[in-house]
Amino acid sequence: MVITIPTIYSQIKESYKIIFAVVVIAITIQLSSKIPLEFFESSIIASTAIVMFPLAVSVSSFAVSRIYGGSKIFGKSYFILGLSYILFFIGEAMFYFYMDPSGNYEHEIIAEMMFLVSTPLLITHVIINIRYFAEKLETYQKMLLVVIPAVIVAGYGISLLDAYSEEPDNYFFNLLVIAESGASLGFIIVAFTVFRQTVLFVPWFLLLLGILFGTTGDLLYRHTDTVAFYDFADPATGLWLASSMMVIYALYKHQKSI
Repeated sequence: MVITIPTIYSQIKESYKIIFAVVVIAITIQLSSKIPLEFFESSIIASTAIVMFPLAVSVSSFAVSRIYGGSKIFGKSYFILGLSYILFFIGEAMFYFYMDPSGNYEHEIIAEMMFLVSTPLLITHVIINIRYFAEKLETYQKMLLVVIPAVIVAGYGISLLDAYSEEPDNYFFNLLVIAESGASLGFIIVAFTVFRQTVLFVPWFLLLLGILFGTTGDLLYRHTDTVAFYDFADPATGLWLASSMMVIYALYKHQKSI
């Protein structure tokens, strides 16, 4: 079903207040780490949110998958999206409950692997939806899948080449993480072009915003953690939180649109 530009505009207009609220909530939680607390660490609100928000996305994804029941497309793809975010939650939880309190980062690679596996699952979710609605991609869409991650990886790689001169293993590992984030953004943008004139325009526009926030947060975190020291008040925190909230809202709008 194709929808008109006025219909698209009216649907986006309905969402702008929620988008604004998401941004305000994310920034508020991010800056909360600067508020001195008497009995708790000032970062407890932000750090807890970073862990729990992906879990909320996962639960929401599984709920939407169940709503669609045996659907080979929506039921299956949103179940995979839930798996993606549950792995992301496990990775964050390992830092929050074990490594950060103990200061022992010997098993950090295990948490990082959770993040590495979660992104291909997210991309799988997008591919399932694209293949159902588009028999084949246009030339410009195929180019987007190559150009977007290539530009992101090149920009990140060149900017931090000197910083990683003594730690080549970390350099290439972070390049892999950034490449995955760039690839997920590329697929989301292509999906948005596929759905831009359908009833699914708004959900995929919101999902695009969510993944864009998350990708930007990943870039800022990897950069900050390399050249300085990551702090919960850094912009990456707010971007990650906004990403999770936008994805949850996109899930809500998706099941309302069908």
